[in-house]
Amino acid sequence: MLTLKSPAKINWCLRVLGKRPDGYHDIWSVMQKIDLFDTLHFRRTPGGISVYTEPDIGVRPEENLVYRAAHLFKNYTSCPFGVEVYLKKEIPAQAGLGGGSSNAATTLLALNRLWDSGLDKRALMGMAKELGSDVPFFLSESLAVVQGRGERITPLEGEQRKRWLLLVKPSFGVSTKEAYSGLDRYSTSGIDITGADVFLKGSDEELCPYLINDLEKVAFRLYPELSRLKERLLEGGSLCALMSGSGSALFGLFPSRQDAEVAAKGFNDCWHRVVSTYGGKDFL
Repeated sequence: MLTLKSPAKINWCLRVLGKRPDGYHDIWSVMQKIDLFDTLHFRRTPGGISVYTEPDIGVRPEENLVYRAAHLFKNYTSCPFGVEVYLKKEIPAQAGLGGGSSNAATTLLALNRLWDSGLDKRALMGMAKELGSDVPFFLSESLAVVQGRGERITPLEGEQRKRWLLLVKPSFGVSTKEAYSGLDRYSTSGIDITGADVFLKGSDEELCPYLINDLEKVAFRLYPELSRLKERLLEGGSLCALMSGSGSALFGLFPSRQDAEVAAKGFNDCWHRVVSTYGGKDFL
């Protein structure tokens, strides 16, 4: 049995630069792993692929990204083994926190070890790109600039400043397709890559002006409750607040864990979690 944790992410910044000929969008984003995790248990079997999820997420097993990742890996390697996967979910779905993408990346890492396949990072990245736009990031460092449709990753390396966040999410989700299709204009550029160090080393106050999400206005127009949640985060003492990815989760940046936990008491009417940024190494 092999057990791995699968981290969530936030987008400190998300600029949508335009629509591509393949139907995807070009983005410029800074993604950050956080210490909110799903847990996956992998057991090697003689054959076949089985995925069990707790709680049930209402997706047929063959449509689950864990199943798709295992199926892709098995076809790529022609491995004779099978696998049983037990997935314990903590990351909410349709939240913009990357739970499914992280699960897929973790599955690729796990099977490379469980089946003794010996694939290098380039091969794993190739499969990750087939599985989804956010999957490659979860094979990279914990903080990175992500460009293109998600396949161009520039890690921000060095000692990270630990930051405290309060995540909140309403009872509903926002589909990625819905958020992107509502855009009526695109950004002209991201931040110069040399200026991205503010996400790594800058103080919380220095970081706040760079928190921009082009999908936020779309989501707020569709779901006004999200705008109200952001206002509540700011009223609760966050230095700044932003929707993550395509939503529907938002995060507030707080000076300390204690400040975030005090503010969390005001969000008992919705899902919420106090987390910190995650600077741990991955399993490659």
